[in-house]
Amino acid sequence: MSARSTVTALAATAALALAACADDPEPTDDNGIAGPDADAPEAVEVDLNLREMEFVPDEIEVPAGQPVVFHLSNEGDVPHDLTFEGETSGTLDPGETATFEVEPFTDDTVGWCDVPGHRGQGMELDVFVIG
Repeated sequence: MSARSTVTALAATAALALAACADDPEPTDDNGIAGPDADAPEAVEVDLNLREMEFVPDEIEVPAGQPVVFHLSNEGDVPHDLTFEGETSGTLDPGETATFEVEPFTDDTVGWCDVPGHRGQGMELDVFVIG
């Protein structure tokens, strides 16, 4: 696992821990009602490069129950995507970037490139859920 992925995941976990210990009340509207995102966990952000038959990094750790936002960059010479069961980033042409938010992971899983032949050549991303 890359140091950047580990640092990103640890920073997000630390931010949640600090927020849970804060004495400030939840944000509310003028009527004292908590806003729709007041209880929503902060998303973990992951930079992910798509190259010829590999994701860089090719494995990440994310806290259980937090949404994940992938910042994708196709650094390869052919189209790629990132797919999880039921969710896909859509195809990125060479040089394109995209942001792809996925639902919180509850179990370890694998993402892959769904372009024909790419997964078979090893283009997978291992996601390990911690906490």
